[in-house]
Amino acid sequence: MTDPEIRHARYDMLYRISLFIGAVIMIAAFMAIGSPKAKSEPYVRLDAAYSSANQMQGYNLGAAPAIEGGFGYRWTPHLRSDLTLGYRSYRLSGTVSGIDATSRVSSLALMANTYLDIGPFGRFTPYVGGGVGVSRNSVAETALL
Repeated sequence: MTDPEIRHARYDMLYRISLFIGAVIMIAAFMAIGSPKAKSEPYVRLDAAYSSANQMQGYNLGAAPAIEGGFGYRWTPHLRSDLTLGYRSYRLSGTVSGIDATSRVSSLALMANTYLDIGPFGRFTPYVGGGVGVSRNSVAETALL
């Protein structure tokens, strides 16, 4: 691709992202307007998970528990935001340059999220969400087998 084509592709991508964000904001505004008795309230969340992946690009990720907690605020019945902190640790094993190796990998992530609740439908409330964040990943206890 030439330099002008690359610039055009970037502007096109930014334009599409802007349209999407604008649409989400408009939907959220209409949902908030449709709820004159919108109850705003803070909330606390705590999530726990367990994942197991056998192979990923030749590496064995093993099983990993994860925990995440955070504080949030429900702005309207359909719009909420939260700030979460999560931790995950797992053992990574595989072959590097013909040598078998294993390491302990951990990840600490801080996320700012916003959700648009669609519903509820009985006890089920689907939602669309997005967020940004930072993560600190570390590798320790590397051993050659």
